[in-house]
Amino acid sequence: MNYGKALSLGSALSVLAAAASAAGLDYNLTQRRQDDTNQYLGVTGSIYFPTQQRFKDAFRSEILYYGFTVAQNNLDYNWKVRPDIGLFVANDSGNRLFVLPVMAAISRKFATPGSNFQPYAKLGAGVAYFDYRIDEPDGLGGKVRTKGSKFGTAATAELGLILGQRIRVFGAYNYFSKQKGFDFSGFQIGATVSIFKL
Repeated sequence: MNYGKALSLGSALSVLAAAASAAGLDYNLTQRRQDDTNQYLGVTGSIYFPTQQRFKDAFRSEILYYGFTVAQNNLDYNWKVRPDIGLFVANDSGNRLFVLPVMAAISRKFATPGSNFQPYAKLGAGVAYFDYRIDEPDGLGGKVRTKGSKFGTAATAELGLILGQRIRVFGAYNYFSKQKGFDFSGFQIGATVSIFKL
C-alpha cells in the first residue's frame, strides 16, 4: 500500500474537517433537534482496494480518488429504500476503467434526530455500466488488450458515521460482476466534507 498517499489523503481531510468545525458546522444538540437536509458542494476522498490480483496488476493495489461531490447526508432513522448512483474511475499506465453503478439501496441511521454523531448502515443492489480498456503483457514481449462496454450487476454494503451533519466517513465493500475475467470488486474507505450550501 502507498502509505504516503493514504497519509496525504487523511491529512487533507483532517484539515478540511477542522476548518468545517471552525466555521461553525458543529451543531449544538440542545439548540437544534432537526436534521440538515440541504445539499452541499463538498470535497471527497477515498482509497479503493481491489480484491483480484489481475486487477491490481493492471492498475494498482490501491486506487486513490479525490474530487468534488454534491453531498446530502439526511438518511432516515428507519430502514428506507432510496436510489443510489455512484461513479468509479481508474486510469493507470494507459489502462482505463469507468463504472457507473445504479442501485436501489436500503439504509438507516442509528441515532436521534439532530444528533452530531450518527452511525449508519446501507445495503444496495442493482446494475452497472462498464467501459474499460486494459493492456496486459502477453509473455512474449508484447501486450494483449481486453476491452468492453456493457452492463452488469453491482451490489454494495457500507457502514459509516455522519459527524456534525456535514462530515461523513465510511467503509464499504463493492461487488461488480466479472467482465471478461476481470473482477472490479473491492473494499473502499473514505470521507466526504460538505462545505458550500447549494
